[in-house]
Amino acid sequence: MIAPEADSITVTFEYSTDLFTHETVEAWAGSFTEAPRSAVDSGG
Repeated sequence: MIAPEADSITVTFEYSTDLFTHETVEAWAGSFTEAPRSAVDSGG
């Protein structure tokens, strides 16, 4: 779930623990947050 706020965005990940480990989802979350950060840092 993505919830925009006044000066930030909150993202919540829901996943099946039968299929994915916590570490895998943490890695995905890191990749997910890096994309918009890179766009902002590059001015695009």
